[in-house]
Amino acid sequence: MEKRRILVIINPRASKGRAGGSVEDIAAAFTRHGLDADCRLTEHAGHALTMAREASSQGYDTVVAAGGDGCVNEVVSGIMEDGAKVTMGVIPIGRGNDFAWVAGIPRKLDEAVELVSQGQAMPIDVGYIEGGIFPCGRYFLNGAGFGFEPAINFKAASYTHLNGMPSYIVA
Repeated sequence: MEKRRILVIINPRASKGRAGGSVEDIAAAFTRHGLDADCRLTEHAGHALTMAREASSQGYDTVVAAGGDGCVNEVVSGIMEDGAKVTMGVIPIGRGNDFAWVAGIPRKLDEAVELVSQGQAMPIDVGYIEGGIFPCGRYFLNGAGFGFEPAINFKAASYTHLNGMPSYIVA
């Protein structure tokens, strides 16, 4: 079996900034599962998209988004823009993690990495939308909202003292 090249794109601002301290934990989890993964932190908004878009040309066959739904969205957009056949994984360490929940990806780090280690890919429908804050277009996975929904998401993201469901309830 050919050795897989795995790029883990970590949003250090996910989960109110706690994800940045998870780099060693994430790398160790991949090692425990017999995988050699390159873990890289994003430096700014849009960086995950750029890293994912360039991953295939750098020899990676698997790209893992470690963050919340924003990181997942950027990674899937980068993969789709590149058009390469790479596998995507998710380590849910963000605020909402809606995609991970819908896809049945466990929140526990070792369990999520175990899914990646199994190497079993499943096809997922991807949508594309233009307009709003993305006039040039953006890909999405499990939902695209307009009106009330994105207003709540933006408001919830502004609450630095809340995480997960409470941030959405207060918003």
